[in-house]
Amino acid sequence: METVGFVPEPNCGRGTVGIIWSCLTTILLSTWTAVHINVPETPQHYIRDRHWSTMSCLIIPESCVMSAVQDLSQAWALRKLMRSVPGYRCWSLKQSFSVVFDGVCTADGEVLYPVELHTLASSQHLTISDLPTDVEINTRCKSDGIAKTIAIVQATWFGANVVSRLSQHQTVTPLEDMTVAYTICGLAMFLLWFGAPQDVQQRVHLSTSLCQRVRQVKSQTLPWDFRRALRSW
Repeated sequence: METVGFVPEPNCGRGTVGIIWSCLTTILLSTWTAVHINVPETPQHYIRDRHWSTMSCLIIPESCVMSAVQDLSQAWALRKLMRSVPGYRCWSLKQSFSVVFDGVCTADGEVLYPVELHTLASSQHLTISDLPTDVEINTRCKSDGIAKTIAIVQATWFGANVVSRLSQHQTVTPLEDMTVAYTICGLAMFLLWFGAPQDVQQRVHLSTSLCQRVRQVKSQTLPWDFRRALRSW
């Protein structure tokens, strides 16, 4: 393959700056809009956690895809378990994602993990009315629909451009190849996290009367739960 150096922007065609700009824009947009993070301990930690997760995804995009697979599998498993409990037949995938993302806690700030939620629900110490509904979860989401639309348009345009060049047997740069890989990872994350709440900055606090019940369950639950350990890793 013939290599060339810096190519200035021509009146008609492609230059080095144009290629770099379109690739970086596509990578950043597809990554930023696809990433989902756990609900932070406080709203002040949101920006830090969001940037850290995005940087991690830019460095190792495959790890974010695997994290999305893990989150979805946990949410599916939790939904199945919760629907087997009397009174929780209408428990949704979005509600499961909210718990998996550390989105529910007691009044004193203790996170309610999936295994603890199921234990409380099974023992009738927690009713579905004590937990956030899909509507309440959606009102806490801060995801930007405009940014997602721009990301989809940009990725579609970029992909069509690459396919067009390949069909005409024209050269595609290594940076464009890498951008396609990032876009595929971003699409995979978007689909896997499709039903998950995004950019929730504040946890849902259960009523004060439930704190004692949650503490009792936590004291009876194994301190090391493999699902919790994998999620934090």
